[in-house]
Formats: sequence, structure tokens, C-alpha cells
Amino acid sequence: MIRSKLIRNRKIVDARAFPQAMNLRTVTNSTITSIHVQYQCLECKFIENKFKNFSLLSQQFRSKDNEKIEIDYEGEPLLLISLDQQGEVLRTRRTRRLWHFGEANLTISPQEDIAVNDFMPNTFLEFFNIALPEHSVRDLCEIYPNIIMPFMDAFSLDSPVYFNRNNIPISRGILRTVNDIKCCNNMGNYAEKYLESKILDCLSMLINRTNGSKTDLSPVNLTLSNKIHDAQEIIRSQYRDPPSLNKLASMVGTNECTLKSAFKHEFGTTVFQYLFDYRMKLAVKYLLESQLTIAETGILLGYNYQSHFCTAFQRKYGMSPSEFRNSQKHI
Repeated sequence: MIRSKLIRNRKIVDARAFPQAMNLRTVTNSTITSIHVQYQCLECKFIENKFKNFSLLSQQFRSKDNEKIEIDYEGEPLLLISLDQQGEVLRTRRTRRLWHFGEANLTISPQEDIAVNDFMPNTFLEFFNIALPEHSVRDLCEIYPNIIMPFMDAFSLDSPVYFNRNNIPISRGILRTVNDIKCCNNMGNYAEKYLESKILDCLSMLINRTNGSKTDLSPVNLTLSNKIHDAQEIIRSQYRDPPSLNKLASMVGTNECTLKSAFKHEFGTTVFQYLFDYRMKLAVKYLLESQLTIAETGILLGYNYQSHFCTAFQRKYGMSPSEFRNSQKHI
């Protein structure tokens, strides 16, 4: 739960007085909540997209005068990936930190947290935050104990913990990953899986920077392995109308070249060969266990023409589907 207070001349306007003191608009659409607040020279906008294991929060502030706004948070502790995407602000959370455009940091926000933003005149500020609750970080810790354990220890503290003494300059790799997260759409049931993958990429790159690396190292190998197994699941569930290689890579949050090489390394075969072999295994099952015609079996497997199915089956097993079915009757 987020509450905001505007501090003017040492007087606080509480969020509970927003309807009287400010122009407040709240819109909720499915998983997205948008809050827009305007008060004299200050305008604030909060957009939260909430998923099962994480939330995406965009914060925008526009100030025409010297202003301070206090943001109170009450809820479960969070691991925050925070990026300053525009503007400059002095933010106080027990300790004062000046944020510049193009900087990022990892923070553990405790169960109760207060951030005071001190704005200069004519300021436009935009923050983008990825929020991971404790249960999600705990799940990650089981997969990557050496990397995530320091974050788990910080959840027991009652004050914010920054994992970098100084904010980290956003690299091109981090920026591309964040843009992929913000622009994710039209992916249907795979959107959340894709976002989880991209968030892990972003977290990996920031951890690398926190550990002193000056360049974007590849995300941890287990993260890539998870993506390749996600690709396998998609192939097995969409074998009738499989996505293109490029789309499959996008669905699991990687690129086509990485997908091809990592898939071959993981399963010892290419993506297309895996799809072909999986279809042929199902073909044997349908030919032996159903009364479907050869043409119906081919259509069920994604072959629009019986001749294409028969050619594929002949290439795999050295005989036609009808010859295979007849041979099994005599066994």
C-alpha cells in the first residue's frame, strides 16, 4: 500500500485529504492500477502492473517549484530494481542519495518505508521500478543460492538497504532489457513468463555491476537453461502450429542465435529436429492407439496435406504410415 504526502512550508497534506486538497484520479484495469495526482505546481502519476511474482511500477513527477513529496509504503518487504529514466532528485530514505538520469540500484525496502523526494524548480522525473516480494526472492534463492542469499539476509532488517554504495550507471544491455519489459505486449499467456525471464536478465546484469564488473556479463547459466526448457514446453504445446524461431526466442526472452546454440547444447538436437521428432512420436501413438485415418492423423500433427505427413513419416521410420500400421497388426 502506498500513501503520499505533499510537504509545503513544513505543512503536510496527507493522502487522506487528497479528494479535498488535490485533483486525484484512480483507474484500475485488470492488473493495472493508475493514480494521477495534481496539486498546484506539483503533478504525480503512479502506474502499477501487478503480477503473481512481481510488480512493475512507473513513477512520474513534474514540479514547477521547489517541492517535497513523501511516499510512505506499508506492506511486505520488497527487493526493488530502481532506474532513474529521466531527471534528477535528492531522495531521502534514512540516508540521502542524489539520483541522476541513467542510474540504477538494487534496494531492499522494508515492511514500512518512507521516501522523501526533494525537487528543484521545473523538474520532470521518471522512475521505473521492478518489485520482487520476499517469497519470489526466496524461490530464486533456491535456484541461485550464492547470488541471491545476500538479499535474503537483508529482508530481516527494518531499514532500506542499498546494494551499491553509489548508484550504478545504466548500461546499454540493462536499458535494452528494461525497454523489452516495458514494451512487452501481445504475448498472451506467455507474457508473464517472458517478463520473468527479462527481470532475471536485468537482475543478473545489475548483480554483475554490483560485484565490480564494468561490462554486462551474460546472465547466469541456469537462467538461460530455464529459458531453453520454456522453449521446449512451447514446442510441445504448440506442435500443430509452432511459432517461428524468432518468435519462439522472443517468447522466452532471448534472441534467435542464443536459442539455437543453447537448445542444441541442452537437448543435443536443433529446434526443428526436436519438433519433427516430437511429431513423429505422437504419430506412432495415434496410428497404434486410435482409429484416425492417415489424413486425420497428419492434420492433428500440423500437416495440412496427407502427402507431406507420409513423406515425413517415411523419412523417420523408413515406411509409410499405412505400412507401419499394418505391420503392427501382425505383431
